[in-house]
Amino acid sequence: YGIWVLMRPLPLSPASSPTPQVESGGKILLLAPKKDYQVGGNLPVTVGITTGSKSTIGTDISLHYDPKILEVSAGAFEKGPLYSDYSKLLIDSQQGILQISGFTPIGGKPVLGTGVFGKINFKVKAAGKTRLTVNFTPASTSDSNMFEAEDKDILEEVSNLEVTTVK
Repeated sequence: YGIWVLMRPLPLSPASSPTPQVESGGKILLLAPKKDYQVGGNLPVTVGITTGSKSTIGTDISLHYDPKILEVSAGAFEKGPLYSDYSKLLIDSQQGILQISGFTPIGGKPVLGTGVFGKINFKVKAAGKTRLTVNFTPASTSDSNMFEAEDKDILEEVSNLEVTTVK
């Protein structure tokens, strides 16, 4: 379902819709193709975003993972097509936190709609149930955010991911 949501066509424009558009903010979704993964294998996580009815110039992603079960390396992130520039992936392997930002340079076209921010390939190193959580507190700019051109944070909702790893 999650992949379908990210890949479906966007409406042509709010003017072509017979019902009035409700202002809505951004969402970050974590998606995986299945729920069970083998120790020693990879867990590919797609980070999807939707900007709601707003245009964005950047999105900051801060994820928490269990470093006893999963590991991630600097080359584990694959850029998505939404933003033209991405920061370097920052990893705290002791705390299980990774951070990355996608942004549009000054004068670039803002992002509006739904799509893939990027993919993160985790390595499964131990068995157990684990959650990948988007670090998000409404109205806080020190965690995951989605910014309009006026530098206003429009992120309203996140969808986390739970998977099982087995030997």
